[in-house]
Amino acid sequence: MSLIICILLYNLNMNSLVSQEQTATCHGPSMSPVIKDKDRVIIKPYPDKTSVERGDIIQYIQTKKICTTIHRVIRITPEGFITRGDNNNKIDPYIIPFENIIGKVYKIIRKNRKLYPKNGLAGLIIHKLMLLRKYILYCIVKFLRLFSSLP
Repeated sequence: MSLIICILLYNLNMNSLVSQEQTATCHGPSMSPVIKDKDRVIIKPYPDKTSVERGDIIQYIQTKKICTTIHRVIRITPEGFITRGDNNNKIDPYIIPFENIIGKVYKIIRKNRKLYPKNGLAGLIIHKLMLLRKYILYCIVKFLRLFSSLP
């Protein structure tokens, strides 16, 4: 499942996307609990390709869709960036070129509260902890099912 923020065609003016801050409303659970459904996010454009770090939460345009996605950068390759949602089990099946990146999520607005997500190394550690949390919960549920089926 992707955290997708659909934008209308007339909003895809690339000059406005890279020149200033953008605001978007998020839909979907893929970045939960860091970014929740219906949270608003503020995105700042990157000055250049070398500014993107592992652990950053980025908004990018998917090549084959007329929508954008917000996920965390988990790997940087010479071809581009590999991402995954904090709440997703699998890595996104594509590489994002720098040209498709709109910017970095630096502020989340949830119910009139401003939250500042961790990016970079701290963000990467949080991402790994979210995956560990999911695995532990999975093991607990499996363990409880095992014992509930005993006579």
